[in-house]
Amino acid sequence: MKVSEIIKESDEKSVKVVRASIEGFSRQGMSYGEIKEHLILMVPEDLVDALIEEYKNENDSETMAASILRGDKNKDLASWYKKVEGKDSRWVRLTDHLTSLQKPWEPEHIKDLDEQSDLVIKNLAPPNGEPGIYKGMVLGYVQSGKTANFSATIAKAIDQGYRIIIVLGGMYNNLRSQTERRLRAELVDTFDKDKTICLTDTTEKGDFKKPTGITAGNLLSNKPVFCVIKKNVSPMKNFLNWFKDVNIDQLKKYPVLIIDDEADQASVNNNNPDQDRTKINELLTQMIYFFGENTVTNYVGYTATPFANIFIDSKDKTDIFPEDFFISLKPPLSYNGTKKLFGRASIDGDDAVDGLDIFRYIDINEVDDLRNLSSLNKIPASLKLAIDSFFLACSERIIRGQKKEDMTMLVHTSHVKDDHKEMCRLIDDYILSAKAEFNSKTSYIERLRGIWERDFAVTSKDNFNQSNISKFEKICDALEIFFIDLEPKAIMENSDSKTRLDFTKDSPIWAIIVGGNTLSRGLTVEGLTISYFQRTSKGYDTLLQMGRWFGYRKNYLDLTRIFVTHEIHGIFYFLATIEEEIREDIEQMALNNERPLDVSLKVRDHDQLKITTKRTLTNNSIFSSRTYSGSKVQARFIFPDNNLVNEQNHKLVTSFVEDLNKKNKRTKDLYPGHSNCLLFKNIDSLDVIKFLNNFHLSKDDKRSRINLLEPYVDKLNLRSELTSWSVAIMSRKQEDPLRKINIAENNIYCLDRTLAPRLSSLEDHTVHPLGQLMAQRDEIIDMKDLLGEEFER
Repeated sequence: MKVSEIIKESDEKSVKVVRASIEGFSRQGMSYGEIKEHLILMVPEDLVDALIEEYKNENDSETMAASILRGDKNKDLASWYKKVEGKDSRWVRLTDHLTSLQKPWEPEHIKDLDEQSDLVIKNLAPPNGEPGIYKGMVLGYVQSGKTANFSATIAKAIDQGYRIIIVLGGMYNNLRSQTERRLRAELVDTFDKDKTICLTDTTEKGDFKKPTGITAGNLLSNKPVFCVIKKNVSPMKNFLNWFKDVNIDQLKKYPVLIIDDEADQASVNNNNPDQDRTKINELLTQMIYFFGENTVTNYVGYTATPFANIFIDSKDKTDIFPEDFFISLKPPLSYNGTKKLFGRASIDGDDAVDGLDIFRYIDINEVDDLRNLSSLNKIPASLKLAIDSFFLACSERIIRGQKKEDMTMLVHTSHVKDDHKEMCRLIDDYILSAKAEFNSKTSYIERLRGIWERDFAVTSKDNFNQSNISKFEKICDALEIFFIDLEPKAIMENSDSKTRLDFTKDSPIWAIIVGGNTLSRGLTVEGLTISYFQRTSKGYDTLLQMGRWFGYRKNYLDLTRIFVTHEIHGIFYFLATIEEEIREDIEQMALNNERPLDVSLKVRDHDQLKITTKRTLTNNSIFSSRTYSGSKVQARFIFPDNNLVNEQNHKLVTSFVEDLNKKNKRTKDLYPGHSNCLLFKNIDSLDVIKFLNNFHLSKDDKRSRINLLEPYVDKLNLRSELTSWSVAIMSRKQEDPLRKINIAENNIYCLDRTLAPRLSSLEDHTVHPLGQLMAQRDEIIDMKDLLGEEFER
């Protein structure tokens, strides 16, 4: 029975309750399997399955495919990859490891990781090919599992025969160490350790150092060579110089995969093109080209904030512009990103998206206090509320069976290390006094009751469908347990810290963490429940990376709280809009079958923030509002089953052509490849807009909406631009009676177009997308008089 039929035949009240439950549980980050387990106790299983399927089709990102742009030499690569199975497969060992963790990966997440990493591995060069360089980029989401993706990609690459794996793991020792610990556990320790040659280790000082008395050539064997190197001049230079002594003929047998984690940080050349490159960029490009001249070499940059990378000069063949492939991944299952948390503005006329009710605000009058901590004797009121919220949220998490999980709070208000010390002093005092007042049964307990009953109990029930939220008396019992194991002092995480955060230990961390730059990028704070954030920055990427609250909150998203100023909340709402626009543009380019070299993304500008460094902003446009300039806009959605719409559109086109014929706008000065096309030139913009106003387009052709196009044309008409248009009806060159259509007494011959996959996220399920409409030669159809006879060839 179809989904719609099951729903139709079910009790209306049950359908309504189950729909609301699925939405609420999904917002908590629960998997579909877990949601089903909860609901089949109340209603028939087939109804639960049907409504989950309905929800996935309408809301969930797992129905959306990744977007891929491929360069010319990558067009035919996808067929080379054949997955290796069995106990000798690192990918198989990796999946075994992920399913055996204390928090095991579920089958649907393994499947998602498999599919997403396949997209990357298929765009690498075959390892047994001729020496050469392939450069690509993978666009993920902040704290979304980028490391999991490149770990899976590395595993599959080793299975295929890649033998030198270089991971550039951030700019700080703790980030490099964290990355190596994870990759060792997933890729090396799952095998016998002597089957991998590791040139770096997991300690903070374990970066690459030139081995004493051992040459690179001595180490090369059939075993993979693996290293995680910090993006720092010394280790990168030492590594490159050490490898340069290897026998070139020997090196050809060892294909190379370079993974650049956080590729927007330090890797991009920020100097003017006529100056020397920045040091990290220079060493990185030297590394790529040294290996690329001697063996198959792939460079893959991973980032969630591509604002610097998309402005790399594509004409500079030495640089790291991803000329061979650009992959925009879909958001993983249960991921909470900018759009879900903060909401976003309307894009191309669609509806704005509301964020979650998890934000609480820092009074603007407290901002100065946060900048002058040394003069304070106690913490500001908003921070006091945030810490109390942390106590309460963690108590509820204990009740929900999460006692063995990490529970953390992040306080990030400054990059200055002296400020971190002062903040820790104030927080330590508050923790001590809160414990004492709680144990003394003072009015402090009534304060906590007020926070719980006015905020958490209401928010979890009304906005997250958490109907079984605990009573305050039960919270108090759990709080006694929490206070026993809560770290009595805040943990300071910066470059002066003598001990570093380590979430790999057996016992969970329950603590308030204070930090700055080392918490701003890459370092994952596990179990993050409450965030207190008053750290400003001018950079788009820096702000997004500092927001450590993105990611996964399984069964406690409703307890999460983010304390920010109203201004910072507005900035993240703006950044969520930008992020969505960039991904939509990339998706459109992928559907147009464009190459990375064709990319000219437009990034919405902000009057107070910087997209990236000024020197990098030289190669693409920036815009303050939506523009069609430099765009190839295609209305790709057709109505295969709607004869009424198709007949109306056909009549409209016929009438339009008849009118243009009467005005003598037809020209027959066409290239041979366009000989059967109809071409009309010097058409008034008002006639074009009138036609488009009446032509029926799908709501899913968002950029083609007339309510966006018309004001744009009107605005430029006032500047005497876009006043004169060309109109073409495309046709095959070869006459074919099976494809013949008559339009206003003119015969044209239909073109073949490929259907693209139908996305269940479409607003209108009666339409079907085409891969693309325009061929490259279509763009010069009206330019023969300007370009001459030979230009088409």
